[in-house]
Amino acid sequence: MKLTAQTKLLPSDEQAESLLRTLERANEACQYISDYTHESGEHSKYKLQDAVYHDVREQFDLGAQIAVRALGKVADAYKTNPNTHNQFDIRGGFPYDSRILSFYTDRQEVSIWTLGGREKISYEVGENHRALLEQDKGEADLIYRNGMFFLLVSCQMPTANMSDEDVEAIDGYLGVDRGVNNIATTSDGDNWTSDQIDERRQWYQDRRDTLQSVGTRSAKRELQRLSGKQARFQRDTNHTISKRIVSKAKARNSAVVLEDLSGISERTTVRRQQRARHSNWSFH
Repeated sequence: MKLTAQTKLLPSDEQAESLLRTLERANEACQYISDYTHESGEHSKYKLQDAVYHDVREQFDLGAQIAVRALGKVADAYKTNPNTHNQFDIRGGFPYDSRILSFYTDRQEVSIWTLGGREKISYEVGENHRALLEQDKGEADLIYRNGMFFLLVSCQMPTANMSDEDVEAIDGYLGVDRGVNNIATTSDGDNWTSDQIDERRQWYQDRRDTLQSVGTRSAKRELQRLSGKQARFQRDTNHTISKRIVSKAKARNSAVVLEDLSGISERTTVRRQQRARHSNWSFH
């Protein structure tokens, strides 16, 4: 089972400047790759690597693995939206892996690749997330938010083997179906629709469109204030639903049964007008 641990980086002023330049340069490279992808129609990560890898490294002065991660980020975007000219925020999140990011949990420090070389940066983390970081760590996204840097780290949790006593103690099963229209529907009839999330998502989209068309300094401040609010609202909604389902299952001593929807975004296609809604589906 994979869970995400969030760490807040504590860079010096010089390190923060280096991190920001690295993030901007990496996303500029992503946009360059995206432009080529849109014009050429080539979406395969490996064929893109053959075509533009050396150009990306030379033009943007990126290390080998950062260039590979940029290619992967673009290829993943085109899996979701293959017919769209994908645009990349210059300060958008960027994926790191173990070749360019190392954790030293004993002293709460990371060694991370930047344009200026490897930087050792302290971090702070909550107690629950600190325990996650002791597990096997996969990809981590470097995020810049409200002037601060965060690492969102994918952690692989061990799956405990149930004993015979545990199996015998289970008294039935609670099935949970997840969908775009209905966030979750249980096998005993409870249902949570996505209406509220859809309304909030559309409100934020309309508000962003209006502010971007205005383009004033105050409008840009308001855009920054709105940044992340939609995602936080949706996370809170999903968390509330999850807790209710788990509480019901615990009260009945039931096991929760879920379909494995890994890769569903890549396996399904939707009409253009439904893409934003479909990509907003946090089925996991």
